[in-house]
Amino acid sequence: PIIEGWFISHAHEDHFGAMEEIATKSNLANQIVVEGIYFMEPSKEMQDINNDRESIKYIKATHKLFKNQEGTQAGFYRPQFGQRYYFSDIHIDVCMTSEQFANERGLYTTDFNDTSLWLKTIIEGQSFLCGGDSAQTGARMIMKTFDKAYCTVDFFSVLHHAGNVYDYFTEFVTAHTAIYTTWRFASNGYGNPNESP
Repeated sequence: PIIEGWFISHAHEDHFGAMEEIATKSNLANQIVVEGIYFMEPSKEMQDINNDRESIKYIKATHKLFKNQEGTQAGFYRPQFGQRYYFSDIHIDVCMTSEQFANERGLYTTDFNDTSLWLKTIIEGQSFLCGGDSAQTGARMIMKTFDKAYCTVDFFSVLHHAGNVYDYFTEFVTAHTAIYTTWRFASNGYGNPNESP
């Protein structure tokens, strides 16, 4: 398999753990090709507040275990707001990065989930909006940056395991299908298995 672009929304294990598992535990890194990994490293201030330096270090170390089609190390890229990436018949817009609102007056938050990368993907004419686990700051910045037409999509990934869905934002986004992610990390001492939607 060839992975042209592997995007990581933010440095929480339930969002990058598959990459680590494949590369280090399953010994599958040499059986797939990865052209590039895309990750927006949050500011040092945000890392200090949330004590997530170790997770970020894992992401940087793990990417080095993957090879591209030429047999050299997979690329490691820092997405920026406004960039559009093309992968075969798929294109991906970078809608939001933590850098856009880290210093925004009245909007700054210490919630590490608000370092999530926002992406709008077009696949075979269908649009998919995903904000990782973004919390209030990210949702408000999307509303400030884009109009409702941009957020009219075929699929919308409901934010943070559907745990922080704000009425003002769900009224702003129009989606044909909402995708809910489950919350099943109780075995790791994290979450409640009975909370899965």
